[in-house]
Amino acid sequence: MPDPLITDGGKTISTPEQWQLRREQMKPIIEHSAIGHAPPPPGNVTGHELKSKMLAGGVTYRLVHLTFGPGEKLGLDISIFLPAETNGIKAPFPTIVQPAFFSISENPPPVTNAVAVGTNSASAKKLVDEQVTQLNQREKNLKKELAELQSGRAEIASAVDETARARYERLLKSKGDNVIVGVHNGVCGGCHMKLPAQILVTCQGHKELVSCINCGRILYYTRDMVLAGAE
Repeated sequence: MPDPLITDGGKTISTPEQWQLRREQMKPIIEHSAIGHAPPPPGNVTGHELKSKMLAGGVTYRLVHLTFGPGEKLGLDISIFLPAETNGIKAPFPTIVQPAFFSISENPPPVTNAVAVGTNSASAKKLVDEQVTQLNQREKNLKKELAELQSGRAEIASAVDETARARYERLLKSKGDNVIVGVHNGVCGGCHMKLPAQILVTCQGHKELVSCINCGRILYYTRDMVLAGAE
C-alpha cells in the first residue's frame, strides 16, 4: 500500500488542503488493499426477540436475532440495552446495541452503567428544560408587569405639575430611587441630618414641596412619624 503522506507524483503532503485531496485518493486504496469493500444494505433485515429481562440499575436487556440476505439465510444475534423506564423522556434516549458474542451474565457492568448514566443525564436535561421554560414564562410575565407599571407611571406623571416633575426627575438621576423621604425626630430620612424648625413646620403643613437643605431630597410627613423640632 502506498505511503498516505506521499502523493502519486512523489511529493510530500505538507498542508491541510493537500491532505484533503490525498485522503479522498486513499479511501479506495485502503478499501481495496486492507479492509475490503462494504456490501450494499441487504434491504430485508428482520428481527425476532429471543429473550428479555430486567437488569440492575433500571436497564432492560433484549436479545434479538436478525435475519437478512437471500432467503433470509444469513443472521446474527444482537444485545440491546435500554432504559426500563423513560420517565416521560422523549426519544432519543440512551441505548446500547452490540453483537451478542457472550451470554448476558458475562456482560461487563459498564454496559448497564452507561445506559443508567445516560438516562440520569436525560432526566436532568428534562428537569433543566422545564425550569428554563418556567423562567422564560416568569420573565415574560415580569416584562408585561413592568410595561404596565411604566404605562401607569407615565399617566400619573402627566398629572403632576411640570416644575415639580422636572425637580423629581433631576433628583432621581442624582440620588437614585431614594428621592422622597420621611422625617423622623426632626431628621431627614435620606441624609439623616437634622432639619431646621421652619422646614419641619412647612413640611407638616402639606401645602408645598419641601426639600432637605442638606441633600435636596423631597420631604414628607405623616402622623405616625415623630416630628420633633431641631434645636
